[in-house]
Amino acid sequence: MYGLLTTAVLAYAAAREVGHLLLGDHAHTSLGLMKALWSKDDFRDMKQNRVDFNSVEARHLAQC
Repeated sequence: MYGLLTTAVLAYAAAREVGHLLLGDHAHTSLGLMKALWSKDDFRDMKQNRVDFNSVEARHLAQC
């Protein structure tokens, strides 16, 4: 998908689902890994390893 390996997409999807388990069902954001719907730009950013949890999510996850 957009030059991104399927395994990489699955890894991002798995991380996002773990995020939902720890942050809640309504943890969607407008940017980043927890974005409700990924766009072509998001997949491009994934290919460049630029998609992650935001700083607030990361702090919350670090406390889990």
